Amino acid sequence: MTIDKQPKPESAGEHEHRYPLLGIVPRSGLGRFFLVWAAINIILALLPVFNIYGNSNELGISGMPTTVFYSYAVFTLNCILGTAYFLTRGLAWVELNETAETGGVE
Repeated sequence: MTIDKQPKPESAGEHEHRYPLLGIVPRSGLGRFFLVWAAINIILALLPVFNIYGNSNELGISGMPTTVFYSYAVFTLNCILGTAYFLTRGLAWVELNETAETGGVE
């Protein structure tokens, strides 16, 4: 018969620093950077919808209409954001999950 040792309870101050402010704003600088980048990408993606910027049929860069080029540019920024987030944050979660599945034994 084995007895599992319970982890020591953390003090309230240590416990609060692990969670985002108001449940959404990350505490780390890198996390805040990704949050701001995502918000900017959402705003950029919606600008042509409200006819503010990027919604015209004039020929622009590479001979493409401005709307098409703008859409490709915002899509590319979103792809870069996703890749950067995965490389900085996603791989750590994968490693944590694999460690939990194996019980911490490598």
